[in-house]
Amino acid sequence: MIKCRILHIALALPLLISACIFLYLMQQEDGGKAISNEKVALVLPGKTSDQGWNRALFAASAKVEQDLGVKFVYLQDVSADDLQNAVSAMRNQRITKIIMGSFKDLSLLLSQKQSAKEGVRYAGFYTPKDYVYGYTELRLDLEYAYYLAGFAAARASKNGRIGFVIENFEPLSKAVVNAFVMGARRAVSGIMVFVTRSDELGHKGTAEAACDRLLDIWTVDSLAYFASNNAISRRARMRGVHYVGFLDGPNTASNLMITQIKISFENVLRQALKALNDDENSAKILDFPFGDQSISMGAYGGDLDDEDIKQLRVLDRQMREGYAVFQGNIYDNDGNERCHRGQTLDRNAFLGKSWFVEGTYLVP
Repeated sequence: MIKCRILHIALALPLLISACIFLYLMQQEDGGKAISNEKVALVLPGKTSDQGWNRALFAASAKVEQDLGVKFVYLQDVSADDLQNAVSAMRNQRITKIIMGSFKDLSLLLSQKQSAKEGVRYAGFYTPKDYVYGYTELRLDLEYAYYLAGFAAARASKNGRIGFVIENFEPLSKAVVNAFVMGARRAVSGIMVFVTRSDELGHKGTAEAACDRLLDIWTVDSLAYFASNNAISRRARMRGVHYVGFLDGPNTASNLMITQIKISFENVLRQALKALNDDENSAKILDFPFGDQSISMGAYGGDLDDEDIKQLRVLDRQMREGYAVFQGNIYDNDGNERCHRGQTLDRNAFLGKSWFVEGTYLVP
């Protein structure tokens, strides 16, 4: 009897070893499965209930936790002034991998010497002026998405006047505005784009007020927003105009009048974790262009006909093949030629500068 059991164990052992090796190899796919319950800090500048970027990152993190075996520790509504304290709190918990869920320049707020000493590694959005030890920059090429958004908004317009609501005019925002206007003017030559700011502090009612100004004073008939804002999409639905925005939820405008741009934050978080788990300590840049599936476009009917949607898909494919958004001839609002025929500008052309492309109307 004992010999029989030993024989059974001996026969089963190779199968057990093979199964273990198979599971190990499976865990190495998609950037490698993290150590079970490894803690990674996700620092968010807003609340996870905002139905915007922060909510999208929070929702995506649950799927990433399940697939990769990490455990995210969330810090919500962290302002720039509180960022250093938040990072210090993470270090005190011996969390050495931190993802900054923001599009701000964060690196200057972090202690490079302390980071190097304690081996803390960061991944964050937007271009840092001084690289931090082990810093990975996650750069979403949003100008490509907004080029398509401008195209869609223009094709939905009946009177040649569209509105774009934005929170601020930071460098990335300028590039986004110019991309939006250029996409709109590609769709409809001579179209007018009226750009206004909402209250960037997000006070209740200010987003709706910005929409009403555009609709009532500047008589636009299509609205778009810089990021995701259910208040604006609901306003568009109430006023019966087309809306172009991001990350639709249960309270957004009806699909009969919306063009939706989606960003897959699951992919963004996966790539960030992969970079943070890399053994190299040098700073890295991860680009997320429109065509890499981390951003995708869902276009719905209503004011967009089949030909409009077809052209949007063609533009998407061109971007996947290397099409450059900012290519000549490009003129600013004062009639100055900023880019000559055959030349190409990148987003750095708008950093620190206040010029906007022809057809942009900045209004109060």
